Formats: sequence, structure tokens, C-alpha cells
Amino acid sequence: MLKTSIRHRLMVYYIILTVTILIVTVAGIRIITDIYIKNQTMTELDKAMENIDEDMVSHILQSTDSGDYYSVWLWKNLNDFNTKLNENSTLLDINFVILDKNMTTIIYPLNPGDKQKKVLEDIFPYLKFTGNNADKERSFIVNDIKYIAMARTLNSNPQGMLIVYSGMSRADDLSIMINYLIFPTFILGLLIAVAMSGYVSKLISHPIEQLCTYVNKIGGREFKASVPQTDNDEIGMLATSIKQMALKLENHDYTMRSFFQNASHEIRTPLMSIQGYAEGIEQGVFDDNTEAAKIITAESKRLNHIVGDLMYLSRVEGIEASFDAQLLRICEVIYEAVSRVKPLSVLSNIEILDFTSDSSLTVKGDMEMLVKAIENVISNCIRFAKTKVVISVDNDANYRYIIIKDDGDGIDPYDLPHIFERFYKGKKGKTGLGLSIAKAIAERHGGDLFACNENGAMFIFRYK
Repeated sequence: MLKTSIRHRLMVYYIILTVTILIVTVAGIRIITDIYIKNQTMTELDKAMENIDEDMVSHILQSTDSGDYYSVWLWKNLNDFNTKLNENSTLLDINFVILDKNMTTIIYPLNPGDKQKKVLEDIFPYLKFTGNNADKERSFIVNDIKYIAMARTLNSNPQGMLIVYSGMSRADDLSIMINYLIFPTFILGLLIAVAMSGYVSKLISHPIEQLCTYVNKIGGREFKASVPQTDNDEIGMLATSIKQMALKLENHDYTMRSFFQNASHEIRTPLMSIQGYAEGIEQGVFDDNTEAAKIITAESKRLNHIVGDLMYLSRVEGIEASFDAQLLRICEVIYEAVSRVKPLSVLSNIEILDFTSDSSLTVKGDMEMLVKAIENVISNCIRFAKTKVVISVDNDANYRYIIIKDDGDGIDPYDLPHIFERFYKGKKGKTGLGLSIAKAIAERHGGDLFACNENGAMFIFRYK
């Protein structure tokens, strides 16, 4: 479980990112250090080369060529200069040699110390700058020590070669010391990364764990559970969405419980009536069973009507409900609905005025469902109208409207917010399902159904 948790993955990603940054940083420091040391080395060697008095070197070459090895002043100056070369250098151990023109004989230093003599013997084969190698630098390794040398051809008479060289032991020691400093810094950075990743991952995962607990409580129908306190970020937005979902689920749960209670009551009433009259007939309570039979028949029809409406409402709201969507003319849908309620309007002495001659307005949906919705609304208006029901259509840039209104007393303000609730019956109401079905059909088609009062009750279907 831990390996797949968000907290674990955040820690791993954070550590990988930090380690990658540390590695790149360390590698960058090493590369920059190496480049700096190399450039500093070449700069100091080049500076040493420029500071050597070429006239003095020429005198050495001339005195050697003439067999005069007793120019004490020249040798002393060269030795003093060779000593001073290293006084201003922190990275290098600079020395220089003078070779004859054939680069086979070391002219200076003539009598090196034992240590320098051993070094010269070891590196001498690498100091022969000839051909294209003349006047260039060279690096080589002798006895595990890296050396860098620079050469310059002396155009004196006689000719010779001046070579400045240095071992890189000091520079290598500096590089090693930098490595020793970088390694603990790297380890410290890694430990800080682990600690910070743990803190950050907990900071992110803990609110999510709280939300999971909260969602589980909602799943257990604990809709009043307190919402975890979160920051105003994406997790906070998620918490707000879950809270809104909980409120909707609570409302839906209440609606469903009320629905079943109302449905049970509506079904029980005709059943009890049927049962009572049936038992009366069975026990011979009635002198004439004809009236009792009529009541049983009427209650049976009422019960059948309620069950039919419930089944239809369930089918409309069901996800798997068949839905034969076609492009329909609104005037044809209204005409079919008016035809179905015509007998009721005649019996109620209510005139239906249809002002929907515009055949250009269309709506996409199921013909039977749309007719049923309009039929239910017209039937409701007929029961409350005084003389007439008026039907009209309208449209704007976004919607098509079907407007149905009666000239009755209007909807009671107390009833208005509840008329689309299942089994909510106002005055003269029947099952309390007709308007609920109409609204469910409208919503099933991506539209809506509204009600208001305007010189009577007015219902407005709105479709895109």
C-alpha cells in the first residue's frame, strides 16, 4: 500500500529531483574547477615565460657555445629568478630549462639538486618540442604526476629552446580538497532533501487522506460530517466540490425517502379502499354491491394510473432509457399534445388557443416524450383555467421556448417552489406526478421547465 501511495511517490520524485540537481551541481563545480585550474596554470606559465629575460638566456647560450661556463653573475641571476617564479604562485611549482638548438643537452640548470635532477631525468624525453610542437604547450604524466610545459624557440645566436614547466601536485591537492568539501555537502543536501520531501509529501497527502475519510463517511450517508480544513488551492477546490456533492446527495437522499414515503401513501390509499369494499362485499355488508364495485373499479384505475406514472418517470430518468432523438417541428409536437387533451378540454369547457403556426422552429428529441411533457402541462392548466389555455412559441439566439398559460387564479405562492416535486399535490391535484414527469423529460432533452404567475399560471419549456 505504501509503495502506491501519493506520499511515497511524492517523496521518491522529490528525492530523485534533488539528487539530480545535486549531481549536476557537483559535476558543474568539478568541471568549472578543472577549467579554472587549467586556465590559471596556463596563465601563470605564460606569465613566467614572458618574465624571463631573453637577453640573459642568450648570454647563457653564447657563453656555453664558447666554452665559458664561469659566468657566475648570469647563473646567479637565473637561479634567483627561478626561485622567485614560485613565490607568486599558489597552484604551481614552476621551473624552466634551457636546451641547445638540437634539444639534446640541458644548458640550464647546469648543476641541479638531486630532486630536480631526478625530475629532469624523468621528464626530459617529454620536453623535446620539435616541428609543429614548437611554441606550444604540452601535458604529460610521469610517475603518476601530471606536468604541463610551454616552449619558446630562442632566435638568438646560437639558437636554443626555453621550456617552462610545472608539476600539478598542488593543483591536484586543491582538487582533492574540493572533492572532500563537496562530498559531505552532497550528503548533507541529500539528507535535507529526504527530510524536506517527507515534510512536503505529508503536507500534500494529509489533506487528501482527510478527504478520503470524509468521502467514506459520505458513502456511509453521514452527510453532516465536517469538511476537512484545507488551503485555498486545488485540494481546497476539491474539498469544496466534494462538499457540494455531499449536499446534493443529502438532498437526493431526502428526496428519495420522501418519494418512497409519498409513493407508499399514494398506493396504500386506493389499496385500502379496494380492500375495504372487497371485504364488505364478501361479508354481505352492502345491500347493493353495484356502488361498491364502481368504487373498487375507480380506485383500481387510480392505482393503475399511479403505477404507470411511476414506471414512466423511472424510465425517463433511467440512464439506459431508450431515446429516439430526431429533429422535430415544435408545431407538430404541440399539435399532437393538444389532440390528446382535446376530450378533457371539451368536458371541462376550456378553450385551447394554439398560436404555434411557425413551422420553422425545431427541437431535437424523442417525439413521444416531448408530447407527453406538453400533454401533462396542458392537462394541469385545463384543471385550473377559467375559460382558456393559450399556447405559444418563441426563440432567441440560444433557446427555443414553448409557453403554456391559463387564465386561472395562478399558482399559490406557497406551492410554487414545490410543484415539480414528486407527489406534491396542490388544489385539484391528482397523483402529483404529472409536472414531475414533464420536468424530467425537459431535463432529459437538455432543457428545463419553469413555472410562474402572470395573469394565471404560466409554464415555460426551454430547449436549445
